[in-house]
Amino acid sequence: MSLSGRLAVVTGGASGIGKATCHALAAQGAKVVVADINLDAATDVARSLPGGLLLKPSFRNRVITAAVQLQTLRN
Repeated sequence: MSLSGRLAVVTGGASGIGKATCHALAAQGAKVVVADINLDAATDVARSLPGGLLLKPSFRNRVITAAVQLQTLRN
């Protein structure tokens, strides 16, 4: 399945399952926003992805709240 043109926000994206998810989504063509409390590791992951983006911690809570609200509206 192609995710070209789609945007994915991955929380906990700097390590483990989150990091693997970032790479899997990017491999399918998604632009991936990496969010993690470990800013250095998240920066490394974002830089390793084609078109990877970094979500700085100061904006993380607002983005997560917005994502939850959008999902609620969608349902």
